[in-house]
Amino acid sequence: MSNIRILGYLSTGSYASIFKIIHLPNRQKRVLKVLPKEKFRTDYKKQRVVLEKLIQFAAQSQFVVAMYFAFEDHLNLYLGMEYAKYGDLSRFVRPVVTERLAKLFLAQMILAIEYLHRCQVVHRDLKLTNFFVFNDGYIKLGDLGLAKRISDRTYTAFTATPYVAPEMLTSDGHGRGVDFWSLGIILYRMLYNKHPFVDENYQDQQLIDGIRAGVVRWPSGVDRDSAAAELIKSLLKTRAAARLGNSRLGLAQLKRHKWLAEISFQRLVRKEIRFEVNLTSVRARRAGDFRPAPAGQAYDEEEFRGF
Repeated sequence: MSNIRILGYLSTGSYASIFKIIHLPNRQKRVLKVLPKEKFRTDYKKQRVVLEKLIQFAAQSQFVVAMYFAFEDHLNLYLGMEYAKYGDLSRFVRPVVTERLAKLFLAQMILAIEYLHRCQVVHRDLKLTNFFVFNDGYIKLGDLGLAKRISDRTYTAFTATPYVAPEMLTSDGHGRGVDFWSLGIILYRMLYNKHPFVDENYQDQQLIDGIRAGVVRWPSGVDRDSAAAELIKSLLKTRAAARLGNSRLGLAQLKRHKWLAEISFQRLVRKEIRFEVNLTSVRARRAGDFRPAPAGQAYDEEEFRGF
C-alpha cells in the first residue's frame, strides 16, 4: 500500500470495495479493487479470484479494462485497474438512449466479446454496470470475476439474475452462448428501459419462469417487426445453439445484422467515431471513507497461491 494514495471511495459490492487511487510510481489515477480474504475461504472462491486476475492481466484489448498490478497482505487481495472517469454505462442509458447511441454501445460490446471469445474466455456476467465509460465516450468491459476459460461447456449452475441465460439455471452445461443472451437483455434495456420478461417488481420465480419461457414482452407502440426487435429476438433464443452469434458463422453474422449496418466496426477500432454522450464525471467520496480491514484472522498467503 506504500506506493498508492487513496483519493476516494467509489462503491461496494458483495465481495469487494472499489476505491479511486493515485498510483504513485507513475502518478496515474487508477481503480483499486479490495477483496477481503475472509470472503474467499472455499477452494472454488479462491480459484475464482485468482482466475479473475490471470484473465484480466492477460487481456490486451482496447475494449476490455486493463489491469496494472495485483498484490495481497494478510487480510486482503488488491487489484489495480484502469480508472473510468465517467463510471459505468447504466448512468448513460436511463431512461433510454437514441438508437444511434445504442448501436455504437452494442457494437463495442460485441468487439469486447469477440476478443474474449477468441481467447476462449466467456464473461458470464455481462450487464450495463460492467461496462465503463472513458474520457472519449468509448466503453470498456470490466469485472471479470465470473469469467472462465471454456473450450466447449462448463457445468456450474447460477442463481437467477436479470441477465442470466436459461441454460445457466441448470447444471446441464453452458458455453459462450450465454454472453449473446446477455447482450439481448442489455439491448432491450437500452432501448426500452425495461426487462424483456418481467416488470420491475418481479418475484424470483417470475424471473426464472420468464427466462425459461423466453417470451419477450414488448412495450406498447413498439414495432415488433423492426430491425431492432428482430435482433433482440435473435439474441434471446432459449436454445443456445439458435442464438445469433453462437452459430457456426459466429460473431461475423451478428456484426452483419441489418440493425448494425450503418456502424463501421473498423472505425470504432480506430476510434474515428465521435460520441455525443452527456459525460458527467463520477465523484468519489472523500478519501477519509477508506476503511482498512478490521483486525481479525490473518490468512495464510499460501492459500491464494497464484495471486
